[in-house]
Amino acid sequence: MIDLKRVIKDKKLTQAELAVILEVTQSYISQVEKGVVTLSEDKYDLLYQKYGEEILKYDRKEVNINNPNTYINNSSKQNPLFINIPVITKQSFNIYVEKHEDDSFLSSLPTVPVIVDDNIRNGRFICVECVGDSMDDGSRKSIYDKDIVLCRLLTNDLWIMAERVNKMFAIVSKKGIAIKQITSYNSMKRSILCHSLNPLYQDYEVLLDDIKELWIIDKIIDRSVNL
Repeated sequence: MIDLKRVIKDKKLTQAELAVILEVTQSYISQVEKGVVTLSEDKYDLLYQKYGEEILKYDRKEVNINNPNTYINNSSKQNPLFINIPVITKQSFNIYVEKHEDDSFLSSLPTVPVIVDDNIRNGRFICVECVGDSMDDGSRKSIYDKDIVLCRLLTNDLWIMAERVNKMFAIVSKKGIAIKQITSYNSMKRSILCHSLNPLYQDYEVLLDDIKELWIIDKIIDRSVNL
């Protein structure tokens, strides 16, 4: 995980100047700095070509979890570092929509241990159970029914940029919780377009005013077995 803020500061660059070096937009640089997206391998290679092995010192490996509902278990240096992250199961979907800001409810959720790696960085995390086959199109990107996915909270100020993130989302709205791609943002309606991988399901709009939380799906941590 490259620390672009340190690169910009140490090299006395602006975001715009670094964007030119990496052949990207300034907005992309900003999103990498905030952890919304991860710097792609080809852009990392451009940094390496520009600054050589010196750039390796900006590889960020530290772990800093700000979620009060998770904890780090590092009792043995010989074992991987784990955190226990709350899981929103199918049975708790409806009550989560109503009590997502209730600390006592969040503390009562079951947890699952997740290995700390570069995907675990600053932010709030939660796991969500996938329900149904709307995100299953038979491809490698599919998320199956009963899969458990690790999600990172996207702050409200970044919701309008969700379509630019090449990720899937767990969308918590007044109507419930859904795992979808976000393919567009309508500034006139202030709405997002939700897309299923399975072609049998139609796209639909959700108003930002109806959204309670947006979670970026980082990875699948428990794969259901489909026979």
